[in-house]
Amino acid sequence: GTSVSGIKLIKLKSDKTLDTAFGVATDGLATLGVAGDEGTFVQQTSNGSYIVAGNTQGGAGSQSEVTLHTVSSAGIGVLTRTMGGSFNDEATALIQTDDGGFVFTGKQYNETTGDDVWVVKLNPTLNTQWNRKYGGSLNDNGSSIKETDDGGYIITGSSMSYGQQSQIILIEIEFDGCVWESQTLKTTCGL
Repeated sequence: GTSVSGIKLIKLKSDKTLDTAFGVATDGLATLGVAGDEGTFVQQTSNGSYIVAGNTQGGAGSQSEVTLHTVSSAGIGVLTRTMGGSFNDEATALIQTDDGGFVFTGKQYNETTGDDVWVVKLNPTLNTQWNRKYGGSLNDNGSSIKETDDGGYIITGSSMSYGQQSQIILIEIEFDGCVWESQTLKTTCGL
């Protein structure tokens, strides 16, 4: 969640009571980022730690950028990464991938077409492996992402590019973020 001091991560025990051993002050709360940051997504990782995605007002002109935090199982911040362009960018869904890294989807603003679906693949230390955008003529947003059995990804979202109203979009990409028409013909690797 969001508080005046930054992102608040709260851990509950299985009986739904506050886990007071979690966090720096062992009060069940971990505080991440700075004032004004908002947490939008959290996932427990395969080793029992956590990854948190959210937004921070750090871009040019105080535009929204994506902020990512890894947090130990004890509630101590480990790694932080901020990324985005000169305009409002957001992460809406994030997963841990089979290789131990992460991939998120959301939106990145484009001055010509509005928002584009934004997909970024990160390694376990939050360094970028690839960064892709997909979109049409107007406002495309990624809202969910899953890893497929073949190591690629499937993204759902919404688009205004193909009509006068918002429509559901579905994008299937390979492990490298590219879209292939067949095993030998690559059609695009994003915008």
